Amino acid sequence: MVRNMIEKWIPCKPVTFGGPTNRGGKYWTFKNEIKKKLKSMRGHFTANTDVHVSFSVCILRDRLKRGNDLDNFAKPIIDAIDKAEVIASEKQIAIINMKRELIDPPAKEGVKIMIRRKQQ
Repeated sequence: MVRNMIEKWIPCKPVTFGGPTNRGGKYWTFKNEIKKKLKSMRGHFTANTDVHVSFSVCILRDRLKRGNDLDNFAKPIIDAIDKAEVIASEKQIAIINMKRELIDPPAKEGVKIMIRRKQQ
């Protein structure tokens, strides 16, 4: 049975799009940590299904700096969802909701991701 929604907490160090994207770099590591955690959900949403993606980026307050704009976190997260093949194509994403949560230690950094079928 295919569920209409998936949710996942991924503990990781969020990194924005920009700068080097080479293997082993910060961006690559962030994207691949998400991809690995989502891989078990491969094929969850078929190609003819529009989806609504929501995510919260939980980042330590003292790591917030210039360039850590919320929209810059979207690219690696969406790329990871696509590369994990949870969806057949990024073209299926009809709605994106993003949220940044500033946290203080001992809270853990990471990303909360929810993907669901788009309501008609």
